[in-house]
This record gives sequence, C-alpha cells and structure tokens, in this order.
Amino acid sequence: NGILDVSHSYDTLGNLKGTKTKAGMRLLPLPENVAEALREHKKAQKERYDRTNQWRKPEEGYIEQTDESPVISDISGGRVLPSNLSRWWTEDRAKYGLEGWCLHELRHTYLTMLALSGVHPKVMQELAGDYSSQITMDIYTHVNMDAKREAAEKTEGGYAGYDRTCRAIPADEASARIAAGEPHVWRL
Repeated sequence: NGILDVSHSYDTLGNLKGTKTKAGMRLLPLPENVAEALREHKKAQKERYDRTNQWRKPEEGYIEQTDESPVISDISGGRVLPSNLSRWWTEDRAKYGLEGWCLHELRHTYLTMLALSGVHPKVMQELAGDYSSQITMDIYTHVNMDAKREAAEKTEGGYAGYDRTCRAIPADEASARIAAGEPHVWRL
C-alpha cells in the first residue's frame, strides 16, 4: 500500500524491543521509487538465498525468504546487528559520496531539506517520530544563509525606516519625512 509501519526496533544484540518513545511508532508514506528499489533488492536477495541454498546441507537448514524476512540481512538471512551496519557504513560510505558522514547526519539533512522546502513542522515531527515538533525543529533542522537571506528579503520594500519611538515606517512615509527634514527618522 506504499506505507512503512514502524512498530519496533532492535537493540545492539539484535533483540526485538519497542521504539524509544510512543511517537516512534508511526506509519510513513513510502515513495514509489523507494518501494521499487526495495522490491528489486528483495528480488536480488531471493536469488542470493537460492544460490546459497544450493551448496548448503539440509541439516544446516535452508534460507527462506518470507514477508517477515529482514530487508537488510546477513549472509544467513538473519537481521544485521547495528554494529555490523555501522561497520558497513564506515567502510562503504565513500561509494555514495558521503565520506566522513555518519548515518545519523542523513536524518539531520533530510529534516533540514524538508524545513527548507516549507514542510509544516508537525508533518516533520510525524515523519521523524519525535515527541514534539519543537524537538524536531530545535534538534534536526539547520538554517543556512540562503534561508536567512530569503526571510530578510520578505520585508524588503515594506518598511524603509523607523521613527524615534522605534515604530516601523512604510517606505513612502519615511521618504516624505526625511525629505521634509524630520530629524528622528532612521533609514534602514
């Protein structure tokens, strides 16, 4: 159905456990390109299991692929331990142009890109599985200079000065007051 159901996680030993918080349990939309990549991966995985099963002895057991099989598995079809996944990432990240990046930085990047694209903080919170949108915004988003510049330019032309009480003055009024020689008008 194009939905990813996050209902649990695994500890460092590969044991099933609950999510860190209740908010961590969530349904996520799965973009079609990601679903297709996973289908292709599962197909290649089945072919790998079939090749492995050809040389395995019956008493060793055969590797079966079911709907419950891990998407990312070790050579025997079991779950990959978090430490092995971290080792893989450290060794192979350069292949993806991400040398020096840690996996968690991809989460920061994803959420920052959503923020810069104007995605509502509550939607970002749900996607991240955070307890509150404030946590998501404070921890996982980073504002770059382009975003700051765009925000600053939103007021460009709207106000051109301030009077002595620090009241913003529209551009046309500020220009007229300065032209009239009023001493307490500051231009921006």
